[in-house]
Amino acid sequence: MNFVLFLLSLGCGGRVGKPEVSFIKAPQEGETLDVWIVPLGWEGNEHTIAYRLGVDGKWSEWMEKEEDTLYLGDGYHTVSLVGKNLMNEPSDTEKISFWVDAIKGPALWISPRYAVLTTDTVFRIKIKLQEVQEAVNLKILLSWNERVLAVDSISPLLENLVYLTSSNPGKLEIDAGLLEGTIEADTSLFLVSFNVLTPLPDTISLEESEIRNEENEEIPVSLYECIIGGGK
Repeated sequence: MNFVLFLLSLGCGGRVGKPEVSFIKAPQEGETLDVWIVPLGWEGNEHTIAYRLGVDGKWSEWMEKEEDTLYLGDGYHTVSLVGKNLMNEPSDTEKISFWVDAIKGPALWISPRYAVLTTDTVFRIKIKLQEVQEAVNLKILLSWNERVLAVDSISPLLENLVYLTSSNPGKLEIDAGLLEGTIEADTSLFLVSFNVLTPLPDTISLEESEIRNEENEEIPVSLYECIIGGGK
């Protein structure tokens, strides 16, 4: 046992009690959210000196702060919270499970919708369709800050898809079409890899992208971008 912690635990003849934690701002158990940015707040009793937050099984380091913001993809999520006291004794774990359903189809979107980057690494995104029917031709326009990312490679993720690309710093255009059939289900279209140049906050936008059917009629879709929260 650390001698300093032992002395602190004694205090004025007292003892260190069991830490207890609870969420004070969080989704309700089993709730379905129509947003993907989820603020959280929590607190501990007088014996709690630090916290760890777990999101879908991935845990943070110990921290003293009592709030955070999560950026979550669609699907089922579990958020866990544990605290510790001066003796490093853990609290019971608090858990909340809920659904995120923030992408409203028909939609063209980028996965992930939020990322933190590291310089001199490769960052990959998938371009996806959700709840789109009878799609045949695609014009995908990506734009971003040219100081942050540079295109490394583009790979199709759908059979029978032919495509042409053109790129300039900060821009990528993909013109694609199906050799046969139509897209009738949720699907991934392309994997795009970028080299990270500088981890500045940025947005990868899909603005002006178009989806068309066999009659070359535009299919209205919502566009969901990727937010980059900086990095190191």
